[in-house]
Amino acid sequence: MDKNLHDYRKSYEKGSLTEDTVLENPLEQFATWFVDAEKTPTVEEPNAMTLSTVDTQGVPKARVVLLKEFTQEGLLNTTLLYHEATFLQQHAALALKTMHSTARQAALIAKKAAVGSLLLGHYSGRYNDYNEFKNQAQEVFSATQLAQDGKVFEI
Repeated sequence: MDKNLHDYRKSYEKGSLTEDTVLENPLEQFATWFVDAEKTPTVEEPNAMTLSTVDTQGVPKARVVLLKEFTQEGLLNTTLLYHEATFLQQHAALALKTMHSTARQAALIAKKAAVGSLLLGHYSGRYNDYNEFKNQAQEVFSATQLAQDGKVFEI
């Protein structure tokens, strides 16, 4: 069968996101995208999104999940929040200066957003023991885990 499948390709490009056009507040940026999705006649459920994961055998799977709540406080009641935690609390000033977060700050966001669990990652190389990230976060939000190379999580 000789068929040029490129002819089936659709362009899903709607615009671009650059440093000049991105909004400073990520919640405002999300709200803008959500309104665009709501206004698009072919989008039946603008709160639906695809979550892709890999199981313990390394088999990928994808499923549609629904965003349950979105307010000025953020995306609320989600199953999992991945948040960078570059620094520990003793380096909070450095986190602020470099526009990163501490493990405790990530946990406060997870608690406020009422997520099911928090996954921390993007640690600074200055630390030898990443378990301290988990310890500091769990003081605020107990359902915290650490992202590590090759580690598999069940959602």
